[in-house]
Amino acid sequence: EDEARNQVLIITSIKNIMRGENPRVMTELLSSFVHPEQRTGLAPEREA
Repeated sequence: EDEARNQVLIITSIKNIMRGENPRVMTELLSSFVHPEQRTGLAPEREA
């Protein structure tokens, strides 16, 4: 189960990179693969 989830994560990442997806959109999408309790520190830094 974890192996399949990791493969989906990798494939999704590669597809988005190849499409030139916006990095902020990718961050949101990929953070959905991480358990909510482990998402602290994954929020993108905001510029002032």
